[in-house]
This record gives sequence, C-alpha cells and structure tokens, in this order.
Amino acid sequence: MRTLALALAIGATLTPIAHADAWETSDAVDPITDFVSRSAYVRSGSYGLLGVSCGETGLFGFVQTKMIDMDFNPTRSVIWRTDNNPAQEQEWLNTKKSGAGITDTKAIEFARAARGASQRIVVRSGGETVTFTAEGSTEAIGNVLEHCGL
Repeated sequence: MRTLALALAIGATLTPIAHADAWETSDAVDPITDFVSRSAYVRSGSYGLLGVSCGETGLFGFVQTKMIDMDFNPTRSVIWRTDNNPAQEQEWLNTKKSGAGITDTKAIEFARAARGASQRIVVRSGGETVTFTAEGSTEAIGNVLEHCGL
C-alpha cells in the first residue's frame, strides 16, 4: 500500500514540472480532499529529475535519471552524495511510472542532506549517474520540510 501511495504521489508530482536550472517549489491541491502537497525539485539535462515532496502520506524523495527509468523489481539500489561528502547507498522503491522514491526516515535523511548541499547532489540510479545543482536547495527543501512539520 505504501508503494502504491508513493507511486501515485510521485506521478502527480511529476506532471506539472518544467525545466529548472535551480531548485524550485510548487504546490498542488487534491481536488477530493483539498490537501495541499508541496514539492521541491530540480532538473538536470533533458530527463534528470530530483526532488522531495510532502503529501498526505508524509515526506518522500524521488529521482528519475533517464527518459524511460523503469525497473520491474520492487526496489533498486540508489547511490547519492552531496558536494564532496561520502556516498550513501540505499534501497529505494521503484515507482510505477518512472524512477525511484523513498519515504519515512530515509526521505528525511536525504532531504536534510540535499538541503545542506552547497554545490551539487549526485545520484546514481537505474545505471545512470546524474549531477544536480544545489542552487536554491536550502530554501526550496526547507519550505517542504516546514510544510511537513519537520
């Protein structure tokens, strides 16, 4: 059930996002519940997408590294690092549409690390390594964490 909620939330989050050279935030209102979700995200190149979002199920992080980023296993290994800090390897949930995501304490750990980055956030997922800018991450991710009460 948690995987389904994450997949639906990430799918909803990915729809309105345009190209971003720096971290941005956006809000979306659920038309049934009127719950306001807040997302912070950044793009790299044509298909790289990285972000965190606070939805009805809580905080989650997400990454997409290529146009078709599908893996039919329940989880995948994702390696990430901020600036020149040591890399972290975690199991992230595969989403139904594209990419991978994390919830709970892993999402909080990732969001706080990305918020504290000053230059870059590098993610390896689905066999692709993508470097994302950290420009604007402090404010954008801070807005999401505050929205989630974290």
